[in-house]
Amino acid sequence: MISNFDPRWSPDGTKVLFYSSRALDGTDTAPMPLVSNLWQVNADGTGLRPLTNSTAHGADNFSGQWSPDGSKIVFASSRRLDGTDAPNANGTTNIWRVNSDGTGLTPLTRATTTDAGSGSPLWSHDGTKIVFVSSRNPDGTDSQAPNFTFNIWLVNADGTELTPVTTTTSGADSAFPSFGP
Repeated sequence: MISNFDPRWSPDGTKVLFYSSRALDGTDTAPMPLVSNLWQVNADGTGLRPLTNSTAHGADNFSGQWSPDGSKIVFASSRRLDGTDAPNANGTTNIWRVNSDGTGLTPLTRATTTDAGSGSPLWSHDGTKIVFVSSRNPDGTDSQAPNFTFNIWLVNADGTELTPVTTTTSGADSAFPSFGP
């Protein structure tokens, strides 16, 4: 069954970003295996096109967010870190960035350990930073946080300066980050 989720208006209101399990040719055919990709469509329903092109089971792309200027999109993906059409080691989810035309696919985090994944990315108002949640160890290593705890992390939009904002290890999760006005 085809599913379309999490629609987001572009900053200028001319496009909608979402993720979908539809076939990459844009038809309502359910590909097998089902894989989620990021899609973009004009506000009037024309110009439907995929921004990611995963077809391998487990290489899903989801939770896309426009940059404040609309030129880039940040999202979560379980695709292999080299960008190929395969799932990441251990199915770990990382934060990625792509240009709004689908070029320039870049991982911003590089976790590979089971249960050290990241998600729910959001851009800062000035477009220089991305905040997200992750179960990676607050010491920054590629390992799971103690007690499978989620913390809030910050990374520059170019992938540098990966920094934990919270460092809980007790199992009391930090979640749903956002930037204030």
